[in-house]
Amino acid sequence: SLAVGSTTGASLELLGEVSIAPPVSAGATLQLTNIDTTNAGTLTLVGGPGTPPSAEVTGGSFSNTGLFDVTYTVETDANGFVSGPRGRVSFVDNAFTNAGIVTFQDTSLEIDDGSAAFTAAGSLTVASTTTSSASAAECCGLLSFVNNSTGTIAGTADLSFLAINRGSAVQLETNLAVSGLEINTTTFSALPDPPLAASTLTGLADIEVRDSFSIIGGNLALDGTVTALPGAALSFGLTGPETNFSIDFPTVITGTTLRNESDGNPQSPFRNGIRQDLVLNDGATIENVGTLFIDSTYADRAALDLALGRQDPVQTRAPVLVSFSGDGTGSVVNSGFVASTNGTPFALDGVSLENAGELTLSGGLSGNAIGRLLNTGTVTASDALDLGVSTDQDGRLTAPSLTLAADRTLTTGADSETTIAGELAAAGTLDLDGGTLTVGLLSVSGILSGDGTITGNVENSGLVSPGSSAGALTVDGDYSQTALGRLLIEVGGTAGQAGTDFDALQITGSASFDGTLALETLDDFEGTLGSDFTPISYDSAQGTFAAIEQPANSAVVFEPVIGANGVETTVSAVDGQTGTIDPDDPPIPENEEQAREIAEVVIGACPEQRDEVAADNNTTRERENTDGDQGSRIEAPDEEAAPPGTQGVGCVTS
Repeated sequence: SLAVGSTTGASLELLGEVSIAPPVSAGATLQLTNIDTTNAGTLTLVGGPGTPPSAEVTGGSFSNTGLFDVTYTVETDANGFVSGPRGRVSFVDNAFTNAGIVTFQDTSLEIDDGSAAFTAAGSLTVASTTTSSASAAECCGLLSFVNNSTGTIAGTADLSFLAINRGSAVQLETNLAVSGLEINTTTFSALPDPPLAASTLTGLADIEVRDSFSIIGGNLALDGTVTALPGAALSFGLTGPETNFSIDFPTVITGTTLRNESDGNPQSPFRNGIRQDLVLNDGATIENVGTLFIDSTYADRAALDLALGRQDPVQTRAPVLVSFSGDGTGSVVNSGFVASTNGTPFALDGVSLENAGELTLSGGLSGNAIGRLLNTGTVTASDALDLGVSTDQDGRLTAPSLTLAADRTLTTGADSETTIAGELAAAGTLDLDGGTLTVGLLSVSGILSGDGTITGNVENSGLVSPGSSAGALTVDGDYSQTALGRLLIEVGGTAGQAGTDFDALQITGSASFDGTLALETLDDFEGTLGSDFTPISYDSAQGTFAAIEQPANSAVVFEPVIGANGVETTVSAVDGQTGTIDPDDPPIPENEEQAREIAEVVIGACPEQRDEVAADNNTTRERENTDGDQGSRIEAPDEEAAPPGTQGVGCVTS
């Protein structure tokens, strides 16, 4: 053993070789108190069987430019796990600088106290000879920062486990491959004095984690990637709702890519879990190609305690919301498997979730105005789904029932397949852009718009706006519109096909009408008197629209009539001129389209002349203007040359 102490700041300089190797039955001990120590030679601590070395350096400083070596082999059981005591070297309230070589075997290096600072620019090895463990508490090759201490790790570093706990801050400037990484800002219920800061890991580096990665409050702000390799246990939040711990800070990931390649550690009793809130800022990304569970109930911990017969097992708690929040630049990218379990709801508040894999929901999914779900994979809800986040759905979405919140949008893409066995209650905006939508009932209190097919019944108490100016919406089922409902049809022409020149609502079943039919014009549509079209079709209909809204900024007036299989709509006025045709003075067609339209109106207005017109279809007729001059000649072309519908244009009385 070697003990050196001072109350006046004495110094100790080691230039040669100092080896502290006690008898076989004991371990080396080193104690330095308020000493400014410089090691330019070799300092070695050696442990014995079952008797690890230990050192405590309190106050002062420790500068290593030589070799600082701690040699020990921990005892293990038949499975390779630690069964004996571990070595420990502690620097408390001490400035430790390494520009040389530090090598610890089966011994932890602990930097403790707010005045403690660790700078490693040389070679640093804190390694374990044992089977890797799943927690810092069980690890032998542990570099630990606790109680507001600080550290900088540069040069070369070989660590088994890096733990940054209780308000400590570490800057990492070299890549690491570790067994475990822990960032933890939990405290006992009694608040520390002085209060802790958030535990923080910053710097420019990549980290690969083999066995255990956990963050419990604090900041991960590496400019790089932290990868949980296959077989690692990944945990955000406490593994149990311990009553004697409190989490003083949120878990904040800033600018870092966190990549999970693991489906879990078979040696860990806990599933890969996100148990508490996460904040993702400055482009932070969670990439999951493995398995992640979102669960705030601690059901896995409770099941473990019961299986082990523990006297005071953890009790499963009711699910609480887990929030992914941020500044709008963070994202969760899943190509693996993510599941919210045991009814845990989660929220995307300023974070996007890009799902190309499998997402299973047992609770609600909510979010603020800038949160978003982008699905090209599979989303499956095991229970009724409250969807409170805007969603771009271009994959598969299946739920027993779904409620779309107000002020949120569900957009279906061309490759989407959406199946809701029961009711889809759309209080927000449901915008169809292709794909298939199958529902038991689609009840609209918000907005239904777009192009596509809905297989199932639709009840409209909000706004249904078919097409995308213009377009067609097909209801493969029944359609009913309540007194609160509004159906908007936009018209850009009347001669083309439904869904091309004008919006179309095509109903394969029965229709029940009430509420409002609103008509608007597109592309400066001026209309032609008497022209008609069928924007709404059905197998049968009942009821009538309580109100007809004419175009607000157009001189066109439409006259819809509910018929046996469709709503026949006629242009009844343009610029104040009505569509009523005087049989003695019919309008003169200016082109083929108008000729067809006028022919239909004229023949309908002059039934007594239909036979005459048909029999004398090749006759050129004249009519006079009111001033007595010979007027325009209206010719009914030969039947062979005439386009369909143009024969017999003009009602004549003489």
